[in-house]
Amino acid sequence: MPVPDDPQGGSAAPILVVGCAAAWKTRNTVMPDIPGFHFSGFEDLDAELLHRIEPNVILSALANRDFDVLDIALRLAELGYRGPYRALVRALPDPRVVVQEVRAVAPFINFDVLLCPPR
Repeated sequence: MPVPDDPQGGSAAPILVVGCAAAWKTRNTVMPDIPGFHFSGFEDLDAELLHRIEPNVILSALANRDFDVLDIALRLAELGYRGPYRALVRALPDPRVVVQEVRAVAPFINFDVLLCPPR
């Protein structure tokens, strides 16, 4: 997914990637340094983070060890986020089922899934 240019002439539109920070630390994962991308654990997803980053889009996996898209969508709704939130998946029999479920619990979140090609 290309990072869109900032129309104000900045480096890139901010994208927040929410994941499992504990797993990243356990695996000694080095997060890539990509202009405009910010990585956060689910446990750090709060109003201060959203205010500081002001993401144009939020990305996550469909499910992690301790949380899934429903948890993230509910947290975002509680925080008043109204922007786009996308879950990245490799394969899903019927993505509409997930989209409908998330939209049912967090109707003001602009949610959808992005199907990623297999490795």
